[in-house]
Amino acid sequence: MGDRQGAVLPAYRASAGKAMLSMLDQSELERLYHGENATARRLTEEDYAALVRELGAVRDRGFAANFEGTEEGVSALGVAVSGPAGEVVCAISMSIPQARFRQVFDAGLVGQALHTAKVREERLGKVPDDEKPDLTGAPVT
Repeated sequence: MGDRQGAVLPAYRASAGKAMLSMLDQSELERLYHGENATARRLTEEDYAALVRELGAVRDRGFAANFEGTEEGVSALGVAVSGPAGEVVCAISMSIPQARFRQVFDAGLVGQALHTAKVREERLGKVPDDEKPDLTGAPVT
């Protein structure tokens, strides 16, 4: 895996981004990626329809996967983390060399990722409102 320090990856291609996008409602997705006024990146009709289908599958299974979508030879699994009001606040992603992904996946990667997200969500719910970070206005690509 190469050094991507400071790199901004498109949310719709990265596992953590897909996990977070799957938690958004249809109107927010459209605002970001569909039509003339897309604010993140305008996708073609075909690509947008494929993204909507993929995000539905991510929502159903609880995790997103990325098979060499952001770096050759690297796959990743991502899960969204929700705040106390149910809003998505971040995601957790594990990047693994493609050659070892199936082995790690079969060894319980999804369960570990979902457990870690649940622990984060429980801790977020216990932080007093005046100590929570302001996550509004974070850029989406």
